[in-house]
Amino acid sequence: MIRFGVIGFGYWGPNLARNLAETPGARVAAIADLRPERRAAAAARHPGARVGPDPDAVIQDPSVDAIAIATPVESHYALAKAALLAGKHVLVEKPLAASSGHAAELIDLAAARRLVLMVDHTFIYTGAVRAMVGGKDFEQAQFNLATQAHRQAFFKHHDALRVLQCLA
Repeated sequence: MIRFGVIGFGYWGPNLARNLAETPGARVAAIADLRPERRAAAAARHPGARVGPDPDAVIQDPSVDAIAIATPVESHYALAKAALLAGKHVLVEKPLAASSGHAAELIDLAAARRLVLMVDHTFIYTGAVRAMVGGKDFEQAQFNLATQAHRQAFFKHHDALRVLQCLA
C-alpha cells in the first residue's frame, strides 16, 4: 500500500485525491491546504485522511510514502525539493517548476536519491494519446519522450504529447 500526502486541495487537488483513493494499492493518508474551507472539503471527502494547514507536516510524516503537489506553480519547486529531501516520491502538477534550472535540479535530486519524480499531464493516459503512440510500448514511449524533452530544454518543448517526466 502506497500512502500519499496531497498538498493543495483547490482546483486540481480534489481530482488527484479522488483518483488516488480509488486506485488499488494507494491510500490518501494526509491532505494539506492553507484555506480552512478547502480543508473542510478535504475532510468531508476523505474522512480517513489527516487534514491540516501545514504542507511540511505532510512532507515530514513518516507514514507518508509519496507526495502529490497541486499548488500554484511558484510553490512547486520548494515543496517538491522538500519532499525529495525527506525521501518521498513526488507527483507534481504541471509545470514541474517555474524555471528550467529548478526543474533540472529536482530531476537530478530525484535521480541521486533513486526516487520517482513525475509531472502530471492531465491527458497522458487517455485513449487519444495512446493511439498517437501507436502500437509501441507505451511506457517506453513515455520515457523516451520525457528524456528527449528534458534534453531539448523541457519547458520549451513539453507540449509534444504533453510529456510525462518520470525518473526512477
